[in-house]
Amino acid sequence: MLGDFLACPFTRTFSPSAFLFNRTIAEAVHAHFQSICLSMCTLGLFSCMHHMRKSRIPDFNIAYLCTMQFVITEKEIWQALAEVKDPEIPTLSMVDMGIITKVEVLDSGKVFVEMTPTFTGCPAIKMMETMVSDRLLALGLQEVEVVTTFDKPWDSNKLTERGLLCLKKHGLAPPPKHSGEITADLLEHVACPFCNSTNTEMKSPFGPTLCRSLHYCNDCLQAFEQFKPVV
Repeated sequence: MLGDFLACPFTRTFSPSAFLFNRTIAEAVHAHFQSICLSMCTLGLFSCMHHMRKSRIPDFNIAYLCTMQFVITEKEIWQALAEVKDPEIPTLSMVDMGIITKVEVLDSGKVFVEMTPTFTGCPAIKMMETMVSDRLLALGLQEVEVVTTFDKPWDSNKLTERGLLCLKKHGLAPPPKHSGEITADLLEHVACPFCNSTNTEMKSPFGPTLCRSLHYCNDCLQAFEQFKPVV
C-alpha cells in the first residue's frame, strides 16, 4: 500500500494551492493517505516521512498527512464484524446470527457496538465481546466499546438468510420463521438438513445446548439437531 501511494502521480505533482483548493484531487488520494497513516503505525512516522521525502512529496503534504485522523464508516464496521464467527457455530458470523444489533461511530472517533446474545445465560458472552473488540482494534481504531444488552431479547427471526443456510451447512436444521408464537407444528416434522425430508420426528425438545432440540429422519435414518425457534 505504501508503494502504491509513493507511485501515485497525484502526489508527485501536487502544489500546496492545488491540495487546498482542488477537492477532486484531494478526494482521489484520500484512500492513499489512510494507507500511509496505517503504515506510520507499523513502520514508524520518521521512516515513512523519509521515504516520502525521497519520493519528492512536498513537505506541505507530509505536514497535512500527520494531522489526519483515521476515519471509518459504519458500513466498514459491519463488514469487519461479518468476519467474526459465532464461537459455538464457527460457520456462522455473529452478524448473520443477529447478535450484533447496533453499530455507531461517534464524533470523537470512538466506535460503539451493541450485541444481544441468543440467551441470557450464554457462557460465551465475554468471549464474544472480546472477539468483537479485537477485530475492530485490528482495523487501527483507538477506542472501541462493546456492550451486551437484553433490553430487546434476541429471537430466531433475527437470523439472516445467509445465517439460515450456514446453519444447514453446519448440519443443524434452521428454525422456521414465526409470527411471535411457537406452536407444536413448528417443532414437529422439521425438514432434515441432510436430505430435506419432512418425514421426521422430534425425539426431545432438549438438546446439548439450550437453543437446540433432537430429531430423527425416517428417510435417511439420521439423527440431527434443530436450532430451535425462539420468540
